[in-house]
Amino acid sequence: MATATEKPLFLSKAQLLEQRRTELAYGRALGTGTGLFLLMWAPLSLLRWSRPPAFAYFEVLVYIAFGLLLIIPYQRLRDRHFWRPAFALLTFGAILFLFTLVFDVLFVANLFADDGVKGAGDSLYNYAEEGGAKLPFPTLGCALVFPALMQVPVVLFSRHPDWMD
Repeated sequence: MATATEKPLFLSKAQLLEQRRTELAYGRALGTGTGLFLLMWAPLSLLRWSRPPAFAYFEVLVYIAFGLLLIIPYQRLRDRHFWRPAFALLTFGAILFLFTLVFDVLFVANLFADDGVKGAGDSLYNYAEEGGAKLPFPTLGCALVFPALMQVPVVLFSRHPDWMD
């Protein structure tokens, strides 16, 4: 027999909705932090090149644009005529950001492969170790992919938390 002091086994719908809103707020805070980091990191990413190629400048522009998209307060956009284009831009920005990171890895690997042939390696980091060069692992890019791409569903479900059922 249940007593009045026992907690119910399941959360009520209102409690569940409030818990989801709290979790989504943490996700948005992570997205805002990621956006601010991208805005700070964008100009610093050029320092890895002795002579930045044209792609490096495009990459900086993508970092800045996506960083700005991540710090938009989507929760405060009440009118759907503003929210929908902003969400579409965020979605497109996330896809462009992902492809830019993937292309960066391929671009660096191509420069690394052409190092001995075309002499393109002088624009890359110096990765010589014990007489041989190592391809750099894109740790920062890998770490940024998850919180950045997570923002699209977080923004969507922050707008419609009942859609998470």
